Amino acid sequence: MTAHRPHKTFTAVTAATFLVASAATGCGAQGGASGDEIVLGALGPYTGTFSSTYGAVPSVLDAWVETVNGAGGIGGKRVRIVTKDIGASPGAAPTAVRELIERDHVIAIVANQDPGVSAWAPYAASKGVPVLSAVTETDSYLNPGNFNAQGSAFAVAYGLGEQAKALGGTLGVVYCAEQPSCAQQAQLMQLFVKAQGVEVPVATKVPASTADFTAYCQQMKDAGVRTVFNSLSNELAERMNDSCAQQGLTAKQIISGALTNLTWKTDPVYDGSVVLDPVAPFFATGVPGVKKYRDALSKYAPSMIGTEQDNSVALRAWASMQVFGTAAATVEGPVTSASLRDAIYGLKGQTLDGIVPPIAFEKGKATFSRCYFRWSPYGEFKALDDGKPVCVDPAKLDPLVEPVLASLR
Repeated sequence: MTAHRPHKTFTAVTAATFLVASAATGCGAQGGASGDEIVLGALGPYTGTFSSTYGAVPSVLDAWVETVNGAGGIGGKRVRIVTKDIGASPGAAPTAVRELIERDHVIAIVANQDPGVSAWAPYAASKGVPVLSAVTETDSYLNPGNFNAQGSAFAVAYGLGEQAKALGGTLGVVYCAEQPSCAQQAQLMQLFVKAQGVEVPVATKVPASTADFTAYCQQMKDAGVRTVFNSLSNELAERMNDSCAQQGLTAKQIISGALTNLTWKTDPVYDGSVVLDPVAPFFATGVPGVKKYRDALSKYAPSMIGTEQDNSVALRAWASMQVFGTAAATVEGPVTSASLRDAIYGLKGQTLDGIVPPIAFEKGKATFSRCYFRWSPYGEFKALDDGKPVCVDPAKLDPLVEPVLASLR
């Protein structure tokens, strides 16, 4: 675990025009906003099994900080982020969060990409520190102090059922063996798609060390699987999909944007496939918020562009930072944990220039979005639905969500 990852910062001299048209200035600071800076904390599995998915997130956080501080900071103060790498060890997160709050005195946990957030969210809440999550696991919707602005796992799961019906009606689910959150996500997907009349004859976990996928592929062929959803790492998913195609499995892929791979454009395995995402397509520069994001990457993190780490996970982290920045820029006076929390509740209806569905946080309630985004990976990455979210009718989605949340509480 890394205690600190240094971020270059600039002296604040003007309002944060990058985020909003105007920002109120403050004359003091508390709870992490000391002197001329605002201190934030972030954590995620940047190394280890899922490094191919999450490895570039610290660079995205750097790019956000550079962009904002270069435009004058927030309320006349520069922003600094302390990052914690929890690798592939879920048990590392509670210790990391405790250090961020008690030693580094952060005012918020931002761009949280620990899927096991429920293990430490009550502690953060007890300290009055808001959490801005950038994961879709169901744990992230349990605590009212955990703000998750992106499309929810529930909406994506419902969208999976809709796509599976459109592409054949029989779904195979494969998921990672290393993290409990993968099994949790797979169970959620099965619950929702079965409720929509989709058969799931195969649901199996695949270890990262797997070299021969014959048994998995044959199982899906024998079961007549027409579509496949997986929550494996980028590299493992790519190898398994190609292996199954070579063995004659013709199922269409319904994919998470977290697994983005440039080979999708030319690999026939992905012809006719659909990607489901909780944020806008990360490449869709026709979406104003995505254009700002891509411009920042070009300036401050050009080496990640066009790599497998240039994916929706990175944009989710950026979106979380934009929630913080947009809310903080409206605070009159010092930006503290308490003032930030109140400001976040004031963002209702905002989409961060199209990056996320309309924000709808409610005080005292754990809220979730009913929307998701879609894009096509084959030939060229292409946003569907004009890059706008698809929103599920609450009358259809909520009856499925309520028992899931109740079982997790």
